[in-house]
Amino acid sequence: MALQDLTPQLRTRLSRVERIVGVFVILAAMLMMAGFIYYLYATAQRKGWFVTKVTYHTFVDSAAGFLVGNPVRLMGFTAGEITKILPEPPETYYRNVYIEFVVREPYFGYLWTDSRVRVASADFLGNRFLEVTKGGASGKRVQATYRYNASGELEMWVDPDPENNIAGNVFQRISELKSGTNEFKGYWLIADESPPLTDRLQTMVTNFSQALPAVFALTNSINNTLSNSSRTLVRLEQILENLQPAVTNAVVITDHLTNPHGSLGQWLIPTQIHARIETALVSADSTVRTAETNLQALSFNINRSLDSIAGITRNLRQQVEANSLLLTELSQLLIDADDFVQGLKRNWLLKSAFAPATNAPIESLLEPAAGRP
Repeated sequence: MALQDLTPQLRTRLSRVERIVGVFVILAAMLMMAGFIYYLYATAQRKGWFVTKVTYHTFVDSAAGFLVGNPVRLMGFTAGEITKILPEPPETYYRNVYIEFVVREPYFGYLWTDSRVRVASADFLGNRFLEVTKGGASGKRVQATYRYNASGELEMWVDPDPENNIAGNVFQRISELKSGTNEFKGYWLIADESPPLTDRLQTMVTNFSQALPAVFALTNSINNTLSNSSRTLVRLEQILENLQPAVTNAVVITDHLTNPHGSLGQWLIPTQIHARIETALVSADSTVRTAETNLQALSFNINRSLDSIAGITRNLRQQVEANSLLLTELSQLLIDADDFVQGLKRNWLLKSAFAPATNAPIESLLEPAAGRP
């Protein structure tokens, strides 16, 4: 139906709808453009399009797990990305793969001449990433890899051997280095590369496969040990069954020994012997008592005898002290008695009564010594 065939009211309403749809389309286009601009801005921020980027390079043994555009990390942050991955010529004696990457500002300010590149595994699929280390921690005399001069131009520390500080090395402007005849590759950072995770897993699998025979031998030994242990347990069970009667008897004996009425004594000493021993002990006790009484009486009599002897010796001492000539008279009496006996020995009538002794006289066993009696 043509627009002229519509009534004025319908044409007015249709014009309003067309204006609303046009405004909606314009707003949608503006929102889409704003989203696209924000996406470009975010991508530029993430990729570092609006910041200064400096170039570094390193060498690794294998390019496995690396792709152009992979991020380069510093202290856990994404500081740059890989820009080139190229193989080295066949005659190269150093590493096999050349990797060039860029680091954004301000992260390259953390990289000094003692910084290194650490090659680490990203996941279990064989992917790897580069991580640059912060410089200045080695304790050596170091320099910044890149810096701004007084004119605001970017300069790089020129050092053909990053592991040694060669006297005379200076900073050179990036513009001068890029205008030279040689290709500008940026500052060289030495890489600490560990084998890829897949290679390490393969090594582990190889070692495990080589160790499997020993594991099987060990399991066989364990199986034999378990079999011997089971047979030993069967033998021990039989021994325990044989020891069961002895254990029962031991239990009975211990129960009998726990009897508080002296069951062990009844085993060692029967009842008849016990009665006889008790009678003998009673008799021995009475005998000991009688002996004790007799010993007391004997000691009393001995004390009286000793008192009497003491009295006699006391009287004798008093007599001797009272009569000083008593010992002289006794000595003379003994001499006269000896003369009388000697005279009797010479008398012919009584000479036979004094027969000579049959035994030899006692002689001294000690030999006389000179100068001594």
